[in-house]
Amino acid sequence: MPSQHQTLKSLFEAVFWPAAAGNVFWSFCTLILDSNAAPLFPDVISRLLVLALLACYMSIEWVRNYQEFPPVVPWTFWLFDWLHVLTVVFVALAASIRPELLFPTAFFYFAITALGHITDAWEAAETRRCDRIVLCCINLIGLVVLIVGISQDAEHWHLPLSFMATFGLWLCFRHKQIAQHFKRTPS
Repeated sequence: MPSQHQTLKSLFEAVFWPAAAGNVFWSFCTLILDSNAAPLFPDVISRLLVLALLACYMSIEWVRNYQEFPPVVPWTFWLFDWLHVLTVVFVALAASIRPELLFPTAFFYFAITALGHITDAWEAAETRRCDRIVLCCINLIGLVVLIVGISQDAEHWHLPLSFMATFGLWLCFRHKQIAQHFKRTPS
């Protein structure tokens, strides 16, 4: 494995992904403890749901993604993985401290992730073109739910629904890989 590739893999696996996952968890806890956010208000519940779904996704994908890593990946892999992790952090921060920015950050999250899949940025991780198209469509569904919800004045529920739809479809698509991975993981 080339030195630069190994360095980037180590940075993403040991620093960027865990930092982003920790940021999501931190944002979740911050929102719960925020004295200005009444815990039963619909907007707080919807933001907590977004954070909980993102935390689940980040935990599963972080472990799954870097376990069977190919020896070489294209530079676009690192670019889109960085953009992906960065948008996760922005979504988490918006959910906890700037709810007015949650829609645009979620929009960029879904758009960047869809773009990464359709442009084959993660081609080393996804070997079949069909898989990449399905993963792109899953993120586009999140975008559509987000846009339809905002256009229909769905209050705050379009945000968690977009993440629920995306995470649920992603779990259905990845369930065999996830199950196989956790069977192999020693207890």
